[in-house]
Amino acid sequence: MSISNQTSYTWLNQWNKYGYEGLILHFNGGRPSKLTKEQQEQLKEKLKSKGDWMTSEVLALIKKEFDITYGNRQVSRILRSFKMHYATVSTRLSQTGECKRNSIGYSEKSSEWNP
Repeated sequence: MSISNQTSYTWLNQWNKYGYEGLILHFNGGRPSKLTKEQQEQLKEKLKSKGDWMTSEVLALIKKEFDITYGNRQVSRILRSFKMHYATVSTRLSQTGECKRNSIGYSEKSSEWNP
């Protein structure tokens, strides 16, 4: 294992000050959620009222109900924290226009990638 001198000094100081407890990593959080705990519970109840949700629908619901703007990734994180499944929109190559198919190297004759 290779560590920097600074890391070893930090560990030594933590050990000297706090003993074993000083070496245990403690998660300090990150940015606080824009939704309060109460709002998260309200959102969870609203989401349970309907079976399947798309992230774009949840984005709109959060904006409408709480006037808070999130991105798709954050909404997916929130839904995972609720232990809920979600759907996202994806565009299939076969459904795109001819122009786009040709511009990204799609050969319709062979249906293979042709850069």
